[in-house]
Amino acid sequence: MDIQWPLINGKPDLDYALLDFGTVYSNSRYVQASPFGNNTPVICWVEILVNGRWFATGNLSDMTSNSITRFVVSGYVESEGVVVQTGKTSLHGGTNVGDLYNPGTLVTSAPCRVHVWRLVA
Repeated sequence: MDIQWPLINGKPDLDYALLDFGTVYSNSRYVQASPFGNNTPVICWVEILVNGRWFATGNLSDMTSNSITRFVVSGYVESEGVVVQTGKTSLHGGTNVGDLYNPGTLVTSAPCRVHVWRLVA
């Protein structure tokens, strides 16, 4: 089945909102109502602020315990809204490979924001 995307000037028609989650901490879950309704699917992109730079954290697995322990992710959960989940030990991988930005040390709390898009039918 082909998806028919609604277009304006040849581009998909999207609604956009930016959610401020304040300061988030490791090993935590945060929920906010979706700006487009909690039962409306959305696309999310989460970032944290470290050393004056907003960046997406990526994921880093601790191979000793076989668990992902350093990350910040966000997504849509039906009937809940927009969810942010942080890693067990920190928000990013610090000096390890896996982050888009490397501040050099692990961070266990930071300001957090989520970009939210909805496809307009």
